[in-house]
Amino acid sequence: MVQSPPADSVAARFHRSLELEQNGQINEAIHALNDVATSDYLVVLRLGWLHYQNKDYDRSRGFYEDALRLSQNRSVEALLGVTLPLAAEDKWDEVERAYQRILALDPKQYDANLRLGQIDLNRRDYAAAEPHLVTVQRAYPGHYEPNLSLGWTLYHLGRTDEARTCFMRALMLSPDDASAKEGLKLVP
Repeated sequence: MVQSPPADSVAARFHRSLELEQNGQINEAIHALNDVATSDYLVVLRLGWLHYQNKDYDRSRGFYEDALRLSQNRSVEALLGVTLPLAAEDKWDEVERAYQRILALDPKQYDANLRLGQIDLNRRDYAAAEPHLVTVQRAYPGHYEPNLSLGWTLYHLGRTDEARTCFMRALMLSPDDASAKEGLKLVP
């Protein structure tokens, strides 16, 4: 028979924090972990998430950076966490650097490639966007966002046949998507 952890253990308090968050009690979820040792990676990572949910972006980023240090700078999930408060504060150059750090750890990582490609697409740097979007679209050809973003990138690079294929796939995955419909109208 498996016994429950003691009520004051880190695991029990972590689980209590999860329950409180599910009930929309973010401050209480943070409080459940406040005096737990901050040398536990999962606790620190969770505090980063909870402070992000609470829109306390400085503290969120600090906890995510602490989690990254605890992982000896190897945690992709902590770096992904760092991007959340940075993006919320429109610190796009720092978001981009975090995604580059992720790709140094995992060159095919889905979110980093997709988001870097979309950042470059929004900056109209289509040549820079293409390799990131190709990487993610090849690995996940059945996903909507990579197809749509790559479609627009290819359209702007003048590769309309390839763009059409991506727009059609995006529409197959999201039949009412206005952006994919617009893209299809633009390719001959």
